[in-house]
This record gives sequence, structure tokens and C-alpha cells, in this order.
Amino acid sequence: MKSQVLFLTAAIIFFSISFTVARSFRVSEIPNGDNFSCGNCHVSPLGGGARNAFGSIIEAQYLSAPGAAGHVQWGPALASLDSDGDGVSNGEELQDPNGLWTTGNPNPGNSSLVTNPGDPESFVPVELSAFSVSLINGITTINWSTATELNNFGFEIQRSSNLSDWDILSFVKGAGTTSERNSYNFSDPNPPAGKLFYRLRQIDLDGSYKFYGPQSVENINVNDFNLAQNYPNPFNPTTNIRFSLKNDSFISLDIYNPAGELVSTLISGNMEAGSHNIQFEAANMTSGIYIARLTSGEGIRSIKMMLLK
Repeated sequence: MKSQVLFLTAAIIFFSISFTVARSFRVSEIPNGDNFSCGNCHVSPLGGGARNAFGSIIEAQYLSAPGAAGHVQWGPALASLDSDGDGVSNGEELQDPNGLWTTGNPNPGNSSLVTNPGDPESFVPVELSAFSVSLINGITTINWSTATELNNFGFEIQRSSNLSDWDILSFVKGAGTTSERNSYNFSDPNPPAGKLFYRLRQIDLDGSYKFYGPQSVENINVNDFNLAQNYPNPFNPTTNIRFSLKNDSFISLDIYNPAGELVSTLISGNMEAGSHNIQFEAANMTSGIYIARLTSGEGIRSIKMMLLK
């Protein structure tokens, strides 16, 4: 009797393992299936057991034959469904929105953006891949891009001088729902003088929102003698150095290494009062910290810059 029980137990284990392994071929029958492996169709990422929403619809309607031997019938019909109800179709989540991929061909789209068509929590609503703020010649330019968007109504651009009180400058409409990269920009043509902070308020179609930032820039007053932080910083190999003069002056703008040695003189001569922007190229210099020093009859100003090759 004992031997029969052991035999029956071993048979059940063997059958279960064989059944699971037998269906592992289905991973290669959906686009980018390796990203989540058996977790594409099962609640457990290891496979076997309960099926998730995507696996259930496949089992019911999109197999070549019932049972373990059936192959997944990937195509436009299955791709157009939103199995997990997250507002994104199976095809969009697997980077094949039109269901045109066929087994044996290279995986479509961007594998890093693949999400699980059976898990409503796997899709990131709006994922910023870049967000930068720069100020050149008195104009602030804000650039940002998204890797994915879900029900994105758009972006509210806000500005502050103290991180407490925020002014709404504008609104840029979003792309709704997409797994493609999108780039956006906004220009603030007349920012006030001083250190400024910018942030984005991303708003969903249902009114929920999320903040990105803040990023800061310094807008120097053209009526003062000042040297602003270079942009970009770190840089490779070119950066912009902006300064302002209160009066017409004889100035020098020099670059020093950390040892205090002069490595380059960008300006040595008379300059008019007002705001100036000088481009500095360090193609022949090694990575490290450098000092930009502005000298005139009005005083001396210095900034640190990082060359990163």
C-alpha cells in the first residue's frame, strides 16, 4: 500500500512538471514573451496554477487546439484586446500594437517598454525619460520626454522663486495613451531675475496628477555685475558661460585648473554693459574641475565647472 502511495505521488509530480514544461513553448509564441516568461499567462511568474486575465482569454479562445498541446494564435484579434483592463491593449503592452508579429521573427518594438498584458498594475501611466531646464540669453527652455503614457491629459508648467509659491505658466497637451516616446518643450521668455525653480504637474484624464522636478536655473540681472553658472554642467566638450556687466568695462574671462594654473583666456578686452554669453570648448582638455573667473573694475566672480568625458 505504501509503495502504491509513493508511486501515485511521484506520478502526480511528474505529470504536473511535464504538463507545465509541455506548455512552456507558448512563451515563444507571443511577442517579447521572454520578458515575463510563464508570468505572461499565469498569476505565478513560475507558471502553472491559476491563469491571469491574459492567459485565461488565450486558453478559452486563442489556442490552435484545446489542452496542453495547443499553440497560441497571436494576431490582430488577440492584440486588440485589453485583457487586464488597464486601458492598454495586449499588443501595446507587448510592443506589437497591430498584432503583425509572427513566431520565429525578431521581437518587435522596444523590449524595455514591454509590460505584462495579464497584470493591470504593470503598465506605468506616465514615465518621464528626460527632464531638463536651461537658461540662455534670458530665455528659459524646458525640455522633457516620456517613454510611455497612459490616459495622459497633459502637463502644467509651474515656476517658483522660493519652492513654496508656484505660478502656472502654461499647459502642454499630452499624447493620451501610447507606448511610443514623445518629446515636449516650453519656453519662458521673460523670467524674473534670481534663482528660479521649474516643475511639471502631469495630469491624467481622471484629474489625478503627479509632480516632476523641480529643476533650477539662475537668471542674472543685467543691471548687475555677475557670472552665472555655466550650462550644461557637467559638460563635454562645450558649455555656455553667461555674465552681465553693470557698466562698459575692460574685462578678462579666464579658465583655471584646480592647481590655479591658467589654461585658457576666453576674453581680454573692452565689453559693453549688459548680458553676454560665451561658448567655451574644452575638446583638448582632460576631465576634471575647472574654474571660470570673471575680472573687471567692478570686482571678481568665479564659478566651478566640471568637464566629464
